[in-house]
Amino acid sequence: MRRRHIKGTGTLAMLLILLLAASLMLLYANRALIFEQRSAANQWRATQAFEAAEAGRNWVIAQLNQRGEIDSACQPVAAAGAAPANNRFRQRYLSVDAATGRISPAVAAAPGCAVTDNDWRCHCPASGNASLSAAADTETPAFSLRLSAGPTPGSLRVDVSGCSHVGVSCGGSAPVDATAQVQFMLAALSALARPPAATLSSGGTLTLQSGVSVANTDPASGGTTVATGGLLQLAPEVHLIGPAGSLGGADSAVSADAQFLDGSGALLPDERLFAQVFALSRNAYRDLPTVQVLSCQSGCSATEVDAAIASGARLIWIDGTLHVSSSPSWGTDAAPLLLIIDGSAQIDGQLQFTGLLHARSLSWNNPSAAAGTLRGAVITTGSLQASGALQLVRDAEVLARLAQAEGAFIPVPGSWRDFVD
Repeated sequence: MRRRHIKGTGTLAMLLILLLAASLMLLYANRALIFEQRSAANQWRATQAFEAAEAGRNWVIAQLNQRGEIDSACQPVAAAGAAPANNRFRQRYLSVDAATGRISPAVAAAPGCAVTDNDWRCHCPASGNASLSAAADTETPAFSLRLSAGPTPGSLRVDVSGCSHVGVSCGGSAPVDATAQVQFMLAALSALARPPAATLSSGGTLTLQSGVSVANTDPASGGTTVATGGLLQLAPEVHLIGPAGSLGGADSAVSADAQFLDGSGALLPDERLFAQVFALSRNAYRDLPTVQVLSCQSGCSATEVDAAIASGARLIWIDGTLHVSSSPSWGTDAAPLLLIIDGSAQIDGQLQFTGLLHARSLSWNNPSAAAGTLRGAVITTGSLQASGALQLVRDAEVLARLAQAEGAFIPVPGSWRDFVD
C-alpha cells in the first residue's frame, strides 16, 4: 500500500509540472500576441500621422494656388461687390517683396486641419495656432503647418506636422501618440517671366492716332515707349514721352525690333512671341491653377471679366474674343490684373486698366473726352491700334508686382524630407 501512494504522488507531481510548463508556454504566446498587437497599434498611429502630414503637403499647395477668398475655416467665400478679393490664402499668410522677389511670412500663424465625419475640418487663423479641438474623439488625425522664407528669392519653405490625433503641434493641447514632420520647398512660377521693356509692344503693325499719349519714364527699362516688329504708324498729334532728360518722341520708338524677328527678318511665330514673355507655351500657361479661364468663343464683354475679378481672379485667360463697350476699371496698384486674350480684343471706351494686357490683336478707341488709362503695359503678337483720349504709361512697379506676387507655386524636386516620431 505504501508503494502505491508514492507512485501516485509522483504521477501528480509530473502532471503539475506539465501543467506549469503548458501555462508558461501559454503566457509566452500571449505575451508575443500582446507585443504584436501593440506594435500594430503603434504602426497604425504612425501611419495616421504620416498620412496626415502628406495630406497637409497637398492641402497647402492647393491653398496657395487657389484664386478666391477664404474665411476662417479656410472655405471659399464670395467676394463682396465688384472690388477685387484681398483675402486669399497667399495674401493672408505671405508677403512678397516686389523688388527682390523674396517671399516671407506675413503673420506668425499655423493653419491646420483635422479629420471629422470622414471630412476635413480646417482653421485658418489670422495669427497664432489653428484651433482644432476634437472634443472626446481622440482618434482624429490632424496636421498643422508653418511657412517660412526659402533660401533664394521666389522660394518658400513649408513645415507640416502630422499627428495621430488632435493634440500638441496639431491644433490641440493634449499629448499625441505619434507625430510626423514633412519639410519641403516650393518655388514661385512667375506669372510674368520677362516684363516688356516698352509701354506698347506689337509683333505686327502698330498704329497710334490723334489723342493718344504713351509714356515710359523708367530709365532702367531703356525708356522705350513703343516697339514693333512691323510698321510703325504715328499721327502727328501722338505724344511719346520718355525718361527725364531724354528726347522722347520718335527717339523713344522702335520699329522692326529684332526681338520680334528671326534671323531672316521675318516675324517670329505667335507661340515664340508668347513664350518670350511668359516662358511657357500658351497651353501650358492656360493650364496653370491660378489662371481663370473664360470661354468666349462667341465673344465676351466687360461683364464676364468683372465677375472673374470679383471672384478673386488676378490672372484671366479669355478663350476667344473680347469686346468692351463700357468704361470698367480693372486692376489696382495692390492687385494688378494680367489679362490674356487668346484672340482679338476690341475696346470702345475709357477703360481704366492697371496691369498687363496681352492679346493676339488689339484695337482701343475712346471717343469720350475723359481719358482711358493704362498703368502697366500692353503686348500684342499681331497688330495694335489705338485712338482717342488715351493715356498709356509703363509702370515698372505694377509689372514687378505681377511678376513676383502672382503665378503658381510648384514643389522643388529633391527638397522633400520626412521624420516620424
